[in-house]
Amino acid sequence: ALLKAYPTVNVIISDDGLQHYSLHRDVELAVVGARGLGNGWVLPAGPLREPPSRLDEVDAIVLNATEDIVTSSTPRYVATSGFTNAVNYATGEIVSLDTLSRMQFKKGLKAVAMAGIAVPERFFSMLKAHGLEVRPIALPDHYDYSKNPFKDCEADLIFITEKHADLKNDERIFVVPLETKLDKFLVDFVEKKITAAAKKSKEAAQQL
Repeated sequence: ALLKAYPTVNVIISDDGLQHYSLHRDVELAVVGARGLGNGWVLPAGPLREPPSRLDEVDAIVLNATEDIVTSSTPRYVATSGFTNAVNYATGEIVSLDTLSRMQFKKGLKAVAMAGIAVPERFFSMLKAHGLEVRPIALPDHYDYSKNPFKDCEADLIFITEKHADLKNDERIFVVPLETKLDKFLVDFVEKKITAAAKKSKEAAQQL
C-alpha cells in the first residue's frame, strides 16, 4: 500500500518491527533503552518482548541511555539524546530551556513537568539538568491527553513531551522535543547494508 501510494520510495523504516516476522527486512536494529534488559524475562514476567538471545540475531544493537551490560557478539553503537529548545504550545514561540530557567528563577515561577512515557524520570532529570525546578508528575505510558490533566494544575510553566494532544489554548504549556544523535559509524553501517540490499534486488529483477 505504501509503495503503491509512493512508488519512488526505496527505503522503508519500520519502528517496533522486530516482532513482525512476516515483514521482509534487510537490516535489523535493536534499541536497548533506559530501562535496559530489566530482569531478562519476557512479558508478562519481565519487560522484554523477546529474550536477550534475540540480540545475537539482529544486525546491530543501539544503546541509548542505558548502563546495562549487554552480552552479545553483535556490533553495538551508542545513541545520545538531549533537549534542544522548548516550543510554546499555544503561540509556537521557540525558547531555550536555559532562558526559561533564568526566567523561573527571576520571577519565582512554579513549574510542573508531566510525561506519559516509558521512563518519565529521565524526562524530569533532563529538565532539572537545565536548571529548572519542576514538580514531576508521571502519567501512564501512552496517556490519552484528550483528558486534560492540566485544567486544575497550579503552575506558571508546564513542560510535556511531544506525545500530546490538542491542548493549544493553554499558554503555560511548553513542548520539549527530544533530539537523538546517532553514531556516525551506525549511519555508515546501515547505509552500506541497504545499498548492498538494493544492488542485490536490482540484479535479481534483471534476471527475471
